[in-house]
Amino acid sequence: MKKILMLLFIILAMSVVLLAQDKSNDPSDFQTKSFTVQKDGLLEVEVEPGAVRIEPWEKDEVMVEAEG
Repeated sequence: MKKILMLLFIILAMSVVLLAQDKSNDPSDFQTKSFTVQKDGLLEVEVEPGAVRIEPWEKDEVMVEAEG
């Protein structure tokens, strides 16, 4: 009986992981927003959990892309 319950628990845990991975590829979770900025301006970005990547360019604009 304990082996059957353990097997069912493992199958359930694996199903949850697989479903979570499937949802992470959902394009509706990806958001892009741009902000007009001035030279020497300041933009604060908070992500939880997540990461911020900065790439310079010649426009007076900041583009933020976030997933989640």
